Amino acid sequence: MAGVLYAIPLGLVLGALEQAHARRLAAARQAVRDDLQEIAAHLQRITQPLSHCQDRLDRFVRALRFGREATRQAARALGPWTQVFLFDDQGRQMPMAGTTRGFTRVSETALRLIRASQAGDRRMEAREERMVQTLLGDARAVPRLAQAPGRLLDLASLGQRKFAGFFPTRDRHGARCYVLAVVDRDRLPLPTLAREIVGRFSRRAAGAQAYALTDLAGVASDWFDPGYPRALHDRLRREPEAEGQGWLAVGSVLARQYLIGVAAPCPEPSSWLAAHGVGVVAASLAGFLGLAGLWWSLLRRGLPLRWQILLLVGLAGSGSLVAVLGFAETWLAGREARLIRARRQAADRMLARLDLEYAAFRGRLVEQCRGLGRRLAACRTDAECQRVIGAVTPRWRRWLTILLFDDAGRPRASSYAEVPSTIDLAFGREGLGLIGRISRSAWVARDAQFGGFSNFLPPEVERESPPVRFGAKDFLSHPRELKTVRIGRHAMDRYSEFIEIPGGPRLALSIYLEGDCDKRAFLKGIHRRWRGTTFPASFSFRIYGLPAHDHPVTDGRQTSARVREFRRLQDRLNLTQTALEQRSQFDGQDWLLVGRPGSRLEGFHLVMAVPLAPIQQESRRLAGWFRLLAVLLLIFALTLGSLFLDLVLIPLQRVLEGLDHLAASRFTQRVQARTGDEIEGIAEGINTLLEEMEQVTAAEKVHRQMIPRRPLTVGDLTAAVLVRTPGQIGSDLADLGSTPTGGLAFCLLRQDDRTIGGALGLAGAKTLFRLRSEHDEDDPASLADALSHRLGGGGGTASAAGPLADVEVLVGRWHPGEATLEIAWRGRFLWLGAGRPPQPVGDGAAAGSLRRSLPPGEAVGLAPLTSLAGDRAAAGASALPPLPPAFWEVPADRLAVEGWPLLERWRPELAGHPVSLIRLERHPSYRPGATTAMSRPPDGDMILEMPCR
Repeated sequence: MAGVLYAIPLGLVLGALEQAHARRLAAARQAVRDDLQEIAAHLQRITQPLSHCQDRLDRFVRALRFGREATRQAARALGPWTQVFLFDDQGRQMPMAGTTRGFTRVSETALRLIRASQAGDRRMEAREERMVQTLLGDARAVPRLAQAPGRLLDLASLGQRKFAGFFPTRDRHGARCYVLAVVDRDRLPLPTLAREIVGRFSRRAAGAQAYALTDLAGVASDWFDPGYPRALHDRLRREPEAEGQGWLAVGSVLARQYLIGVAAPCPEPSSWLAAHGVGVVAASLAGFLGLAGLWWSLLRRGLPLRWQILLLVGLAGSGSLVAVLGFAETWLAGREARLIRARRQAADRMLARLDLEYAAFRGRLVEQCRGLGRRLAACRTDAECQRVIGAVTPRWRRWLTILLFDDAGRPRASSYAEVPSTIDLAFGREGLGLIGRISRSAWVARDAQFGGFSNFLPPEVERESPPVRFGAKDFLSHPRELKTVRIGRHAMDRYSEFIEIPGGPRLALSIYLEGDCDKRAFLKGIHRRWRGTTFPASFSFRIYGLPAHDHPVTDGRQTSARVREFRRLQDRLNLTQTALEQRSQFDGQDWLLVGRPGSRLEGFHLVMAVPLAPIQQESRRLAGWFRLLAVLLLIFALTLGSLFLDLVLIPLQRVLEGLDHLAASRFTQRVQARTGDEIEGIAEGINTLLEEMEQVTAAEKVHRQMIPRRPLTVGDLTAAVLVRTPGQIGSDLADLGSTPTGGLAFCLLRQDDRTIGGALGLAGAKTLFRLRSEHDEDDPASLADALSHRLGGGGGTASAAGPLADVEVLVGRWHPGEATLEIAWRGRFLWLGAGRPPQPVGDGAAAGSLRRSLPPGEAVGLAPLTSLAGDRAAAGASALPPLPPAFWEVPADRLAVEGWPLLERWRPELAGHPVSLIRLERHPSYRPGATTAMSRPPDGDMILEMPCR
């Protein structure tokens, strides 16, 4: 019992601990799995042949602006499987290190057809079609390339295993040029390309992940990162992910030929109970021994029932408390996870919307620049222009270089950025004069009605240096636009506009934005606007912008926890290029960092920091309510147990008092319990038992006074009585008496009423028998009728034809002078004799009378048939054996003591039945004429007391 009581709360507690450990472990494992799946998906994207070649060609196109050395290195990375043709603005092939030589007419024809298709002319002669097929494999690729400039297209839909692309660009002098690329897919060394990409990821992972690349056919050699679990890699051939040895590996298939594996350390599935098994067993054993010792001491000393019930109720309440707390922990953990997931989804949607808002921000910035141009157009003097430029917001002025030149290239107003200018870094001291010449040349070209699609500049402009010539052309091609320009390896955003003042000078406005100031200003604005706000989301958050390639600035000498967490998220975003989430802790609280690489906001990552403190505080508040509920349940259980004790113990105490009355023979007391339940039934049963015992006790006293205690001797005849009624006091009675003529009278009475009423009935019948016997008023037959009538309640008359039911009466007399017995009976009785079986009186007749002699020395007995035959009374007494001889040898004064054991050995079943018997014995040494001696019990045999209520 103690073990069961101990095991229930212990099992609940251990189960709650195991569930909490399983949740923490599942969260850690899921985080590792998500990271690996995102890395594998990104690897799958960039290791595709089309994506890889597109990336290489983009680098080559960008390198054209930086010079020959950068172009040569980028062209070398394209590989021999790529044919690259470079053309000038006239469509002539330009020789450059790293580009493909030859195919001059074919490539120039293909480029001319592509540009003509862009202009809407798709005519193609048969000779030209054959030339294009020589290079591209199918002439139908021409209009496709014209429709998608700057992209590498897969020609597999045309039945060609080639990639082809057309890239308009500019060289380092700003001159327009074109690149035509054709890639032979069959010559692509996929394992080399994949190994290069995987190796780059491996170097950036810094040991956080391990990579592997294998040939599914087993032809090429395998490449494994140091520490990569090779046993798991074999399983990746059959399964998308594998786990073992403390690692989790995820695989992706490249071109159905190569398997790329990414693995990271992952906590293995474990059990808290298994890890702490020894401690749990020791603590459980100690607690069980303590509880068992307490239980043993309580059993030894005895614990009141009240405390036992309260202890059981308390244990049940404690189990309910643990169950409620366990449910609360599980429910709160699930609720917290759902809220965090909802915040993560909302944050991802907001970041995507913010990324799109950058385009609108850039449009507003262009409108502000145009507004500045309109204000400058309203000025009449240089001082007014300078005041208008000086009125620019200081927040922007420190990042802007604003230059205003007239059509002669003379500066009229200016404002320089407070940070180091890209113009100074690119051109040095000649920057201001160079921009003035660009402005003058742009006005000259405009005056010459230079169009955006013409390739001819005025001779005056053509004689300028390349930076001035191409700067003027770009100024004229993109007026009133914010455009990114590159000066060497430096890049900046420029806004240019022609301003014509009626009746005044003609001006050229140039606004240069240093670095990524527009993006940083946009990020700073949304960070300031949404710092700790709850709009537009229903929770507080902060917005941050992280540069894609520069780590955040550290706080002082040591890196703060916030910077470390943002740096870790930045590395993961750079690695996966997909939206990520990260649980972090800094500023003394837990945060959910949701990051997303910028699409419009190129070069930056958008990060939303969502504090988890509100969710955790709400969880703690709900946990407090659950704990309060559990305590209230425990108090309610104890209160209910106390009420139960009052409802049960008080009636039970009264029942116990009734049992005490019964044990102490206080049969007159009664139990008062009116509860309406089973206890009331028990109390009524005890009251019934008390009443019956009261009647039995009274009947026993009456019966004990009515039974003769000693034998009666008349002349040579001695009569002895044996009455045995165990458990059924008052059912049988035998009596002896004397007659006035010196004879002896006897009677046997039997009835089924064993209550005090039956005992009183027997007492009345005995009194009637004594009175009539002593006066010799009736013969035995009349006296038998009278006694039968008395025992039957006076409601009927007995006769020889039919005695009263359940009443048996035998009356007899001994006539000494005649030496005869005269008996009359109503019922069935037996003759008993020494050495012969019992015989029915009157041959089994139910009523009758007879006379018979009793020779000297003979002993006979009389008994009711049902006393000795039991259930076989109806069948007669033929089956009964003779009484044991020792029974007749017992002295008459010892018959009541020694005769009963002899009858039990004769018939053991008599031990549970009432038996009444009269033994008559005639002495052989009797002398006729001797004085008759009659003995009488000295203490009488009449009722001495009658208990009454």
